[in-house]
This record gives sequence, structure tokens and C-alpha cells, in this order.
Amino acid sequence: MDGVIKKLFLLVTLAACLGAVAHAAGMTSQQVLSISIFSASILGTLFFWDFRLSFAFIGTSVLLMTKTIDLEHVIEFASLEVILFSSG
Repeated sequence: MDGVIKKLFLLVTLAACLGAVAHAAGMTSQQVLSISIFSASILGTLFFWDFRLSFAFIGTSVLLMTKTIDLEHVIEFASLEVILFSSG
């Protein structure tokens, strides 16, 4: 259990640091948010492989709720290959 908490803390810290670097580079708030969410999704997949679909769905949901991406683009870019890779 202690290892899970360490991984989760590392995930949040790395995603926040990447967002801070993006902000320091002069990116807009939506770009910073999308980089943070994307990196959290990728890191969550790497650290917690059994829950990779959860991280993908949560990341996509947060991007939709914050209007960083719209539903039309999610549908357009969610190809069958990506879905099969995520679930496989």
C-alpha cells in the first residue's frame, strides 16, 4: 500500500512540474492544463497498468469538462487502433 501512495505522489508531482514548465515557457492556461492532464494519463498508465483505461477515461473526461477539447474532436481522433491498444 505504501508503494501505491508513493507512485501516486510521484505521478501528481511530475504532472504538476510539467505543467509548471509549460507555464514558464509561456503557454496558455488551456495548453498547460492539457499537458498536465496528458502527462498524468501517461504516467498513470505506466505506474498503474491495470487501471490504464480508468486513467484514459478520467483524463478525457477532465479535458471535456474544462472545454479544453470538444466532443467532436474526441470522436474524430479516437480511432479503433487507439481503443484496441488501450484495452489490450
